[in-house]
Amino acid sequence: MEKPISLKELAKIIKICKNDGVSFLEYGNLKISMITPEKGIMTPAPQASASAKKASQITEKANVQSQYDDVQQVLETLHVEDPVRYEALLMQGALGDEKIN
Repeated sequence: MEKPISLKELAKIIKICKNDGVSFLEYGNLKISMITPEKGIMTPAPQASASAKKASQITEKANVQSQYDDVQQVLETLHVEDPVRYEALLMQGALGDEKIN
């Protein structure tokens, strides 16, 4: 008659089997199939490195883009809420190179 395995012993056996690449374990009525992902399926993305100068340029570009987006939002709001003022500013050239649609 086989001696019953404690949960602690079973956990150790499973861990050892996993570490040694065992894919199937059978002990009495207990059958365990261990499926492990193939190596190489998940690869970490390469890490980008940037110099301090490049990082500064990226930050500056992001700030300029943010300011541009803010101005565009204000102009869109002005165009909807006060179209007369918007067109007056447009005719004065205060809105840059934009043209009346």
